[in-house]
Amino acid sequence: MLTCPVCDTHYTSESTRLIESRVESKADESSVIVHSDCKNCRSSVSFNIAMFGPEIFSIGAVSDLTAVDALRFRNNKSLTSDEVISMHTFLETFDGNFDRELK
Repeated sequence: MLTCPVCDTHYTSESTRLIESRVESKADESSVIVHSDCKNCRSSVSFNIAMFGPEIFSIGAVSDLTAVDALRFRNNKSLTSDEVISMHTFLETFDGNFDRELK
């Protein structure tokens, strides 16, 4: 049974959702993304579990996304390297005045 990495509470089946599942039949590979919301501390974790033949790899990431957010964002277009560089350049000189920037 999975437990929350923040408060060690056991996740319930009601708080865990399958976000994505993929099977590559030719290469004997499959992967799933599972999202869990902790009812105790309200943190969220996404787990990516990948199976390559007999090998299994898993990684988890604490997130502020809910399962609904994860489902909504899973098919969004990825950021390009140019977009990342542009944001980095902007942040180098940003003085923290969000009111001015968001008008």
